Amino acid sequence: MSRAENDPLTSVRNRIGLRTWIERFAPARGGPQGKGIALLLIDIDHFKLLNDTDGHAAGDRVLVLLAGVATRQVRERDIVMRHGGDEFIVVLANTPNDEAVRIAERIRRAFADGLNRLDDIISRPTLSIGVAVGDLASEAFEPILRKADAALYRSKRLGRDRVGTLADETVLEIESGLGRVTTPELAAPELPAIAQVAADDNSIAFDIR
Repeated sequence: MSRAENDPLTSVRNRIGLRTWIERFAPARGGPQGKGIALLLIDIDHFKLLNDTDGHAAGDRVLVLLAGVATRQVRERDIVMRHGGDEFIVVLANTPNDEAVRIAERIRRAFADGLNRLDDIISRPTLSIGVAVGDLASEAFEPILRKADAALYRSKRLGRDRVGTLADETVLEIESGLGRVTTPELAAPELPAIAQVAADDNSIAFDIR
């Protein structure tokens, strides 16, 4: 991977690096199946407050922490990408929804553990993560990203510091003792139901063109 494909602060991929990965992973739409991906859309809660309270140097340390935590929780074939600011995208190759949720939850918990070791930082930011799955053999990347954005939006609406995934099922078993489910009856009518893991901000519009 060339230097132009890396974020200079965190060393994970940037938008150019993500585009390169997509072009290699799904060279022909409508070709052979097996191009399934799961997207984790990660946002650091209250990041502006962190910068205002502890300074931008502390904010940079937290960004580097998240990049390292996410990289250690995924496989070599997966990628971590800094979209800009405090927003990260993790692309998991050939990963079903329930496994993607577990990986997202591991990232959320590992970030909290790592932050506890930075005892000179006063603010205690958390992570909100939206999860979505799709198949690059039959659909473009952007619609999958929009689904992850919708899941992230509801995660924040429900209190932040959690993992959300759009779910068609009324019940989604994530992991014994870990999560609870918001069913369509309990969800706000204008948004899909999500499965919650763990414990308001606006959603972020993403464009990788």
